[in-house]
Amino acid sequence: SEKPAGFHVVNIILHALNTVLVFACAVQFMSRRAAFGGATLFMFLPIHVEPVASIAARNGLLGTFFLLLALYWFFRKRRIPSVLSFLLALLSSDFSILFLPLAGVLLLVEHRNLRVSFRAWLWYLIPLVAYFPFRFLALGKYAFGGYGFIDPIIGPLAFATLKERVLTGFVHLFLYLRKTFVPIDLSPDYSFNQVPLVQGVFSSYQAWIGILVFAGAVALLWYSSRSVKIATALFLMPFSVISNIFFVTTGTMGERWWYVPSIGVVRLVAIGADALVRRHRS
Repeated sequence: SEKPAGFHVVNIILHALNTVLVFACAVQFMSRRAAFGGATLFMFLPIHVEPVASIAARNGLLGTFFLLLALYWFFRKRRIPSVLSFLLALLSSDFSILFLPLAGVLLLVEHRNLRVSFRAWLWYLIPLVAYFPFRFLALGKYAFGGYGFIDPIIGPLAFATLKERVLTGFVHLFLYLRKTFVPIDLSPDYSFNQVPLVQGVFSSYQAWIGILVFAGAVALLWYSSRSVKIATALFLMPFSVISNIFFVTTGTMGERWWYVPSIGVVRLVAIGADALVRRHRS
């Protein structure tokens, strides 16, 4: 377009609306001060430059909007609006599928009963009935997997060994977190060899830091308080979907894909900062 300003304005508005929903969801399980601090941090994170500034990343912003809306209604225990919002999120961006494992973990945190949680989680399978026919029309036989539509330049991890893919995925976790707090080398391109494949277990300290962070997050999810468990799930489950660690996605790494996992990260930071303020005042 010769006049792209309108597209950028819409992206900025969507990001602002997402920030409001980040706050609205957070006050359901943490203090208003921590919720406000986390939402403010989310709004101004430099790593969000790509998803907000890139017109092509509109689907991610829109998908996140409906995903956060689904999460808001989830916390409000309004099942039908939550399920419908999840459907709109899927139709906006296929990465919104991450809401399925996220909802499952959050239901377990809330109910602490596998059978009750599973019965409630089944409602979120309903949108797939409407979504997958459209996905099949668009992708044909690749709608349910397969590497035929993955470019080896854009998605080299699809062609790497399992060990290389998993270890490189943990390097990506390290890089995402480092770029979140030290954004000195942000990039719009992480395709072939921008992040070299990790060949061996002991050949990358970054992979080991990523593994330790991931293991620590799993421990928080298991042993911490309710608010920390929810914040951890909001980081851990979306990252698990985009990471290429558990299954292959269509790309390697992208700052736009960190948009949703960063919500959980800023909430953990906000909860920690709020706890320090409370301790100092006491």
